[in-house]
Parts: sequence; C-alpha cells; structure tokens
Amino acid sequence: MSYIEVMREKFGHDLIQMTTAGAVLYNVTRDSILLTGRTDSDKGYGFPSGFVELGESAPETLVREFKEELGLDVRVAKLLGVSTKFVAQFRNGDKQQTMGMMFEVELIDPNQKIDHIQADELTFAKWVPLNPTPTMFIEQAQDTMNHIAANEIPWFV
Repeated sequence: MSYIEVMREKFGHDLIQMTTAGAVLYNVTRDSILLTGRTDSDKGYGFPSGFVELGESAPETLVREFKEELGLDVRVAKLLGVSTKFVAQFRNGDKQQTMGMMFEVELIDPNQKIDHIQADELTFAKWVPLNPTPTMFIEQAQDTMNHIAANEIPWFV
C-alpha cells in the first residue's frame, strides 16, 4: 500500500496533513505548461504531482510520478515555491492540508513525447497556454498557478 492509502486506512476522510511535490514543465517557448485533467474534479486542471512517499525526497517523487503517470523522464531544475496554508475537501470526502512544494522540471530528452497516461487519477495531459491563466481544480493549485502566470517566483504561503 502507498503512504496515502495507509494514512487513509487509519484516518478515513478526516483532515490530515500531507506533503506533495508538483511540477511545472514548460514548452520550448515557455508560454505553455503541461497540465493534467483529473478524475477527482471536473473544475479545472491539475499539475503533474504526487504525494511524497516515506523515505523519498520531493525531487525523487517528481521523477517517479512523471515516469509512472506520463512515461516522461525529467530532472528537477529548481524550486519555484512552497504552499502550506490551504485545506481542501475532495469529491470522495477526503480532507487534507497540503504541504506543497512546486518545482520546475526539464525533459531529459527534449524530443520525448507523452508515452502514456498510466494513472487512475488522470484523464489527459496537454500543453496549456499561461495566458489567459488556466483554471485549476482546487484553490491551492489556483494560487500556485497565479504565482507562476504572474512570474512571482519564489512564493511562500
């Protein structure tokens, strides 16, 4: 079982604090980023991201998530911001306060294409222009997107 599954087995839908790592992958002209559609929300986009597993660093989380979910090999380029104040309730009833770290990642091979979508929580991945600012699936992701679109880097909330 994954760490999140273990936590949810113990705490059910109760409010818990979780650590995530998310990423911005820019296109070549840096006017669009790779965003995903999510099965747990129909309200907007999500960032490629994942829960940090026990014993794993945030950069390791992103390398794993990009490979598992999208078939892409990435390296972490830099930390963009940290977001810690948001509480969300998801469609399935889970409540969480997310300690989220956002990084910029780069493709190891710039000619790579999305190989597959291999995650139950994703419906698609596509390049989305930063102007107009994309609508995201939860408030924390929207706040992060607003900082990215306005080039307010780094941010800490």
